[in-house]
Amino acid sequence: MGEEYMTNQSKDRFNLGPYSASRRTPVTFLNIESMAKLINQEISYVSRDMQHATMADLNPSYIFLYTDQPTNPVHYKRYHNRHGIASLFLFSYYKPAEDIKRRKCVQLIIGFLNVTSILLGQVNGDRFDMFHNKKWVAVPILTVWYLGGRYITMDNLYVGSIYSFLSAVKPPIVPGRLDTIVNSDIPIVTLTYFTSSYYSKQRNVEQSKFPPFLNSSLGLDPSKPWAILDEEKTLKEFTSFVKWGGIRKSISATDASTPLTNSKIGLSLGRKTFLFPIFQKGFGQLSSSGLILRWYKLSELYCPLELVYQMNDKNYKRYLLNAISGAREQVTFHESDPVSMKSVKEIYALCGMCLIFGIVSIIVECAHSVGPENPDYSDFPQNAVSEWVWMALKGSS
Repeated sequence: MGEEYMTNQSKDRFNLGPYSASRRTPVTFLNIESMAKLINQEISYVSRDMQHATMADLNPSYIFLYTDQPTNPVHYKRYHNRHGIASLFLFSYYKPAEDIKRRKCVQLIIGFLNVTSILLGQVNGDRFDMFHNKKWVAVPILTVWYLGGRYITMDNLYVGSIYSFLSAVKPPIVPGRLDTIVNSDIPIVTLTYFTSSYYSKQRNVEQSKFPPFLNSSLGLDPSKPWAILDEEKTLKEFTSFVKWGGIRKSISATDASTPLTNSKIGLSLGRKTFLFPIFQKGFGQLSSSGLILRWYKLSELYCPLELVYQMNDKNYKRYLLNAISGAREQVTFHESDPVSMKSVKEIYALCGMCLIFGIVSIIVECAHSVGPENPDYSDFPQNAVSEWVWMALKGSS
């Protein structure tokens, strides 16, 4: 039957040109779901595809029927051949129950993947076809999700600038001048007397009493900010010691001038000999080349390391490596810090409710979009052609 159909179509196309079969014979394409008629261009397109495809490749939701039975007996054979093809179309649309169940499972999987893509924002124009005529359900859900859940919560709150602003740990506000430090509640200590007499105290204290002395409190809470007021050299050494250990952060005052600042005047005496101009010229060259500044930096590097070595030689190597490598304070990106569940549990509950409601709605929609297992043919148009199709179906079953 299929070979005769293809032979007849080839003769028509040879005699009357391309797509002549659809223009010569009044053909109507009917959609089984909506019973809507198609235009001639779609008729020609499907008619052309029928000659180059198998039955499995054709769309089973469309059948084609002749509107008028031919009066010329010569065309009866071709008429019945084509309606045999139509019966195969109709029969292939209503598949057995096992195939329909399998089709439901496949559609549920595809629907689940589409819903996941929509919720993650990976969508295109074809993703929304799954809602069909249930736009009254899809529009409010997607609007709430994209504006409330996706755009505000995900893109801006937990990824964008809002999250960065909320999760950023602000540095403590410290006074930058001496008068503001005095008026504040921040305790002030100095290290000059302590560092100058430290070694003598260490020699006089017994070893059994030395650990309790180190663990004793000086009346300061180490978890809170406290200020150190001392000379610049001592502050630099102590700041380097703190940075290498990674214990605390140090913030320098913005205004370094204080009324306690004193200036030192050095005076060196000696006889001027013939060697003085040579040494003066040499030291001048070293000063202009920058080596003297390098020596100052090495001195600032050596003094804290010497203190670490005398206090605890086990950590000396670690401090030495950090000092030589020019270790800086670790830059912390607060976006990578873990967020406590307590601060996001309300958002997770809201997103979970939207997600569950959306998945249930899509599953219900997909379940209703699949055709029934036992189709009802009562709505099918009853005419001469449909009666012939019924006979063909009964005969094939």
